[in-house]
Amino acid sequence: MKNSSLKFVLTLVVILTARTIFAAENDWLSSFAHQSWQDRDGLPQNTVQAIVQTKDGYLWLGTEDGLARFDGVKFTVFNRNNTPEIKNNYITALFESTDGALWIGTRGGGAVLLKDRKFKVFSQKDGLAQDTVRAIGEDSQGSLWIGTSEGLSRFKDGRFTTFNEEAGLKSDNIRALYGDANGDLWIGST
Repeated sequence: MKNSSLKFVLTLVVILTARTIFAAENDWLSSFAHQSWQDRDGLPQNTVQAIVQTKDGYLWLGTEDGLARFDGVKFTVFNRNNTPEIKNNYITALFESTDGALWIGTRGGGAVLLKDRKFKVFSQKDGLAQDTVRAIGEDSQGSLWIGTSEGLSRFKDGRFTTFNEEAGLKSDNIRALYGDANGDLWIGST
C-alpha cells in the first residue's frame, strides 16, 4: 500500500510540475510583443511552409499560394501570375546561400534561384532529382544541396549530381538538410 501511495504522490507532483512549467512558458511567451500577419494584411495565403531572412534584411515567407517578401511594413508577392519562373505557387523550402542568392523550393515546380533580381528555374530537365523540393542546404565547400522525394541533388559548378538509395542513401525521401561548421552534411529522410 505504501508503494502505491508513493507512486500516486510522485505522479501528482509530475503532473503539477508539468502544469506549472506549461503555465510559466505561456507567461514567458506573452511577455514578448507579437503581431499576427495574415492574407488580409497582404500575405498570399495563411499557411507558411518556410521562412528565411536574407542578409539585406528582408523576411521571405513561402506559403501554399506564393512567395512573399516582407520589408517590415508590407508584403510583395511573387507567384506564377507575376513571376513566370515560379511554376507552382506552393513554396516548400527557402534558403539563402553564402553568395547571397535566394533558393526557393516548390511542390512540382522545381527549384527557383533568385539572384541579382533575376529568377531562374531548375527542374528535372536540368538534372534535379525531382521537381518537388522539400529541403535546401549548403555544405562548407559551397555546394548547394536540394532534397526531394526522389533523392538528393548537389548543385556545383552549374550542374546537378543526384544521389539516391542506389548510391548509398538510406532513403530517397529527403526532408531536411543542414551543413554544420565541421563540414558535415546532415540529411533528414523518411
